[in-house]
Amino acid sequence: EEAFVEKLGPNSSPSLWDLELAKEIAVTGHQPPRNGFEEMIQWTKEGKLWEFPINNEAGLEEEQNVEFYEHVFLDKHLENFPKQGPIRHFMELVICGLSKNPYLTVKKKIEHIEWFQNYFQQKEDLLKEYEVYLN
Repeated sequence: EEAFVEKLGPNSSPSLWDLELAKEIAVTGHQPPRNGFEEMIQWTKEGKLWEFPINNEAGLEEEQNVEFYEHVFLDKHLENFPKQGPIRHFMELVICGLSKNPYLTVKKKIEHIEWFQNYFQQKEDLLKEYEVYLN
């Protein structure tokens, strides 16, 4: 028993036994929830559940000033792509998919389109060599 009663000096660090004892005390002091309501209260405190009253637009603060049509009509971002050919067709399919995605912000959608634009610009010489890059 005397091993557990040792007092730590101001500069000494706790031993492995001290840490294990502290862990056991923490585990025994923490009681699991007794029912579903207590479990839901604990999850709410941990941020795993919605705060009440429920706000369906929580986390969408940056999208409040963005109009709906900006999410759907993304064709205006195809101006720097070829007017015809397989790349244009591919990008039209990308735009169609992005316009139907409710989980991305307009900013993220535009970043996707710009990534493809940069990619095709980097590969422009190769695409022209294979006669795929048509303007």
